[in-house]
Amino acid sequence: MIIIKDDTAMFGACAALENVTSIIMPSLEEAKKVFYDEGYEDQWSFRLVWKPCEQTMSKFMPIWEFSNDINETKYVGYNQFRQQVMVYDELTAKKGMG
Repeated sequence: MIIIKDDTAMFGACAALENVTSIIMPSLEEAKKVFYDEGYEDQWSFRLVWKPCEQTMSKFMPIWEFSNDINETKYVGYNQFRQQVMVYDELTAKKGMG
């Protein structure tokens, strides 16, 4: 994991994984499919993001941020409790410990 703040990149952590085809869940292709299935049709750019919030359980589970030219932003991530890929309007600040 590489942490980027301002113009500085720092090594954060690493993990050894076996028999893994993709460590990002959902993959970009899965995120795009769910996003466009929800009816979004305009040109959107995307990037992986993370911040402590209800939608992301850890730094090792980033979420896809989709944005367009008119400053709309949506998020796509894997919800472990529902076991499905979901589109979010915003990332909700985490309320409690754990």
